[in-house]
Amino acid sequence: MIVPFKNDHNIGPIIACIATYYKHDARFPIVADTLYKKIAEKNTETYVALSDNTVVCIAIIEWLEKSYGNIWLHSMQESDEWAFAQALAPCIHNTILELIQFTQTFHYRDAFIDMGYHEKERMRMVFSEDAPPVYIRQDGVSFEPLTHAHNRVSAAISWDAHRHRQHMECYGAYNTVANRSQFAQQLRMGVHGDSIVPASILMRYNNQPIGCIEMVAVDHGPAPIAWIMDIAIVSAYQSKRLGGSMVGYALDQAYAAGYPTVGLSVTLDNTRAVNLYKRLGFVEESIFVEIMAL
Repeated sequence: MIVPFKNDHNIGPIIACIATYYKHDARFPIVADTLYKKIAEKNTETYVALSDNTVVCIAIIEWLEKSYGNIWLHSMQESDEWAFAQALAPCIHNTILELIQFTQTFHYRDAFIDMGYHEKERMRMVFSEDAPPVYIRQDGVSFEPLTHAHNRVSAAISWDAHRHRQHMECYGAYNTVANRSQFAQQLRMGVHGDSIVPASILMRYNNQPIGCIEMVAVDHGPAPIAWIMDIAIVSAYQSKRLGGSMVGYALDQAYAAGYPTVGLSVTLDNTRAVNLYKRLGFVEESIFVEIMAL
């Protein structure tokens, strides 16, 4: 049985247990504080399993959007992982969550799949340069910073660009133009991190708006980096080398704004996008799994 976490629950032992997995990591001194802060954040829900009021299993769900986010899972005993994952089913129904765990077992993932959920493998990629990227200009191409006034047009571009993969990606922010417009408004307001204004751009080709990039600052190791939240070119203009031009310009603007490192995530089977990012200088940082509890 799981219950919502309360402040009188004894959470110390399980936090200390998690921290031990980082004892040889530079982050070891801040792991416990980071977890306590995460639990206290307004956009998180924490569920626990108890033994004599001591927490023996914990799930921290961070909602980045209405039905999308991250889930941190840990059990004091490996033998409890499967049952704890199954007990979480009512809490994560109709969501997509990045699975974050501190052990190397597959019990959580296997339990979710056994429940009929699906997994999606994703890759984090980073671009990092000591010198500014070289943007190569193209005839007919121009850029301008995204503003509130661009929310609707950037939403239409993004929806058109991603619609052929929506049945595989299933992200609610992209499944309608209205939802994507709302997401754009959140980005302008800094809901998902401070917008890097010069690098969040609308691309025009012969004065027609055909592409956009959204970029925010996120914590990532010792210093913030730029993170690409969306890259989109309308389907009629794809495969014309305009995507590389747009990303190159955005990387140049991010560097000028003080962000030499830029990251993004991409679904592994989206080979077209993966190959584009590799050609532009992005390298694999890590692989992670999203659980699609749909």
